[in-house]
Amino acid sequence: MNPHGSITNVHFQYGTTTTYGSTTPSHSYHGGTTLPISANIAGLSPNTTYHFRVVGTNIGGTTYGSDRTFTTLSPTGPPVVTTYPASNILNSSATLHGTVYPHGLTTTVHFQYGTTTTYGLTTASQTKTGNTYQTVSANVNGLPVNTACHFRVVAMNSAGTTYGADQLFILGPGDFNNDGHPDYLLYNPGTRQTAIWYMRNNAHVNGSLGPTLPGQGWEAVVGVADLNRDGHPDYLLFNSGTRATYIWYMNNNVRIGGAYAPVIPLGWSVQALDDFNADGYPDYVLYNATTHQTVVWYMQNNVHVGGGFWPTIPPGWRLAGVADFNGDGHPDYLLVNTSTRATVIWYLLGATHTNSRTGPTIVPGYDVVGLADFDGNGRPDYLLYNSVTRQTAVWYMNNNVRISTAFGPTLPTAWTLMAP
Repeated sequence: MNPHGSITNVHFQYGTTTTYGSTTPSHSYHGGTTLPISANIAGLSPNTTYHFRVVGTNIGGTTYGSDRTFTTLSPTGPPVVTTYPASNILNSSATLHGTVYPHGLTTTVHFQYGTTTTYGLTTASQTKTGNTYQTVSANVNGLPVNTACHFRVVAMNSAGTTYGADQLFILGPGDFNNDGHPDYLLYNPGTRQTAIWYMRNNAHVNGSLGPTLPGQGWEAVVGVADLNRDGHPDYLLFNSGTRATYIWYMNNNVRIGGAYAPVIPLGWSVQALDDFNADGYPDYVLYNATTHQTVVWYMQNNVHVGGGFWPTIPPGWRLAGVADFNGDGHPDYLLVNTSTRATVIWYLLGATHTNSRTGPTIVPGYDVVGLADFDGNGRPDYLLYNSVTRQTAVWYMNNNVRISTAFGPTLPTAWTLMAP
């Protein structure tokens, strides 16, 4: 309802026919924007179809909304369920939410979840009774980082089983303060200082200094991920002289330990971290700039346990990031053309390149520096950075389609953006 600048009284008419016969209490509104209107009604007959419409009256006249219908439930029957978005999304865990209407019968309810819509995992069952909508929730953990996770609520009673709609979310690779939002990792090459900017979507809400990187070649953080699966993202460091990697275990902005990790062969570099074999540990994606070949090293914390060759990148393109764009439970490659600035997503099934889709073209001056789900819709977004103006921007994506854009904070002088 839009009051159109005048004080407007609004109510609903409802009844079993289009003559209605009953009304809700009237409420007054004013202003010039469209407002949502709702009212609760009771005392209805079960298993009956009702008509209703909204009615608004002001100095300009009376307007009637379109007729709508709903049918009340029978006294008993199959449960009614709704799946709601997940919350408390951390680096390897989340809280799942839904509602259940037991429909007058003793009802058991649980969640199915997993990296595909076949799910494969379930939460413990809960028992609900009565004739009211009731909230249900469950905590899940041990999920793969930076991969789309699907879930739905399932309820069953003696009258049948009902499945809620599928929902999905992505466990953030760089959520340092565990508030469910990916953060920025900043680096000052002059002082070797790191800093974490805590983000809420595209807004910078706070920050703290992180540890200072050592010298002697250890002057690059090549990845951020929860390598030891303690629920906190860690720094992966690379030594340009010895080619060794080293993990700094972090608790938010505090370094709490470390461990040497594998030495990278000459000619190769660490391009990304993601869980390719679904064992819960982030793996190394290596790239050879001469052959354009990629390799995935399966990791368990700091130990290299296996892996193999992955697709070769075409000349003129670079690997800009890895994330599950199509929600099939398998990480995909995001490629950027170094000349045209076009992007393309290579959908992967393990090491097999199964399909491709063109994404948006990056505007001049900006580059893709990371992938993360900033708006919480379960799809990875592009994080862009302009190294001249120091401006950041988020391109909100739905698979390969850009749906909107928002500028993020501008970085201070002498600092650069290393990862989300």
